Amino acid sequence: MNITAQAPAVSAHNWLTTGDFLNFAKKIWAPVASNSEAMERKVDDLYGAACERFPTYDTMVHNAFCASMDAEFGADDQAEGVAEIFAYAREAYGYMSASENEAQRQEDADNGLCWHGLDSMTCPCGCFEND
Repeated sequence: MNITAQAPAVSAHNWLTTGDFLNFAKKIWAPVASNSEAMERKVDDLYGAACERFPTYDTMVHNAFCASMDAEFGADDQAEGVAEIFAYAREAYGYMSASENEAQRQEDADNGLCWHGLDSMTCPCGCFEND
């Protein structure tokens, strides 16, 4: 094996300028997402998890999503610091508070639907067996 030394390249200077350092730093550090963006990503993740858990039951996805929102951010959707994120959840995914969900369940029951959002011909869980 032969190792041959090489002469260093000729350079006018070997120092990084402030501009060089800032350009390098911009490339390696991504901009920090705002708190609002991070919270919206969290809401998106909660909805995605509900969809994975109940992929064929729209009502169950919605119920699981609403419950996970309450567990993650508290049940007061008007509380300071979370009102904006609940507004996003309502707009993006139809979030409803526990009382709104209960009213919807009652309306569904009055229309012949079980708490899964299915009728007696489609619910495989036996909700209508004792009717």
